[in-house]
Amino acid sequence: MNYTKEVMENNIRRENSLINFISHEIRSRINAITGFSQLLAEADQSDENRKKFARIIQECSDNLVLIINNIWEISNIETGGVKIAENEVDLHQICIDISEKFREEAFHKKLIFKSEVDVVVTDSIVLSDKERLVQIISSLLINSFHNTFTGSIVFGCFVRDGFVEFYVTDTGTGIPEKDKPEIFNKFYKTGNAILKTYPGAGLGLTLCKSLVEAMRGEIWFTSTEGSGSDFRFKIPHKRALIAQDSEPIQDSGVSVQKNRKKVVLVAEDDNLNYSLIKTYLSKLDIILIRAENGQVAVDLCNSNNVDLVLMDIRMPEMDGFTATRIIKSTKPDLQIIAQTAF
Repeated sequence: MNYTKEVMENNIRRENSLINFISHEIRSRINAITGFSQLLAEADQSDENRKKFARIIQECSDNLVLIINNIWEISNIETGGVKIAENEVDLHQICIDISEKFREEAFHKKLIFKSEVDVVVTDSIVLSDKERLVQIISSLLINSFHNTFTGSIVFGCFVRDGFVEFYVTDTGTGIPEKDKPEIFNKFYKTGNAILKTYPGAGLGLTLCKSLVEAMRGEIWFTSTEGSGSDFRFKIPHKRALIAQDSEPIQDSGVSVQKNRKKVVLVAEDDNLNYSLIKTYLSKLDIILIRAENGQVAVDLCNSNNVDLVLMDIRMPEMDGFTATRIIKSTKPDLQIIAQTAF
């Protein structure tokens, strides 16, 4: 067997194993959701069991969405479909927000958890992609919390040599030497435990690496088995120009009659999705109206005093992008929020 043929066959075997792995991860969670949903509907279940089943269904649903989102994002990055934004980002505020997100988990696991931001005020407002930064740091922290049972987890950032360097350091189980070369590969988990399931299914670090590189940065780690790990990444430090003595932000100018109930238009063709949104908004003192496609959304906005639109992106007859452009052409101040399963 020549080298080229052997490489091709190895690649085919690897791709088949990845497909089988994805199928296993997704099917296992769907089976759990289906099974516990059926149990939840049984009349003789205790309240305690119902709460337990609902929690399991929610966890499986969250994990399933996470897996699909990670696969989708990695695929998009590899094909050049992901664009990195450059907006004003406050490094101090990012770390505060992330600290709050993980504080409860640290409390329950009895871990020391803290953030350290060694950045002066003039360097703390940067041009970057806030969503991606939060995503990368959160993914590294999820890894640390998964592998740390005693001790501490510390994360933070500092500016050095034209880069912002972020780090997540823990006193967890660490990474065996044989696993280190593979740690950023798709679906790889330490100890070669490929089929051990936990949130993310071995895609978190792969996605982190892809996102960091898309942001023109670099990611690396040091780790000692049994003593913890230190993951770091850096991105170019682009300081934002903050306007001095700026005028206070004015309101949008949208005039709303006092004591009138706000009208929210939901443009959504899927009945289940609309039912979910309707349930979420049911406690608000608003008038909810529905458009089943983009053309109906345009017509309803023209014939009703609508205060807010929740606009699905993919709909029959007219998509959300087209409908939004038409609505904005006559009502530029109307607030429209995009919503999509993607």
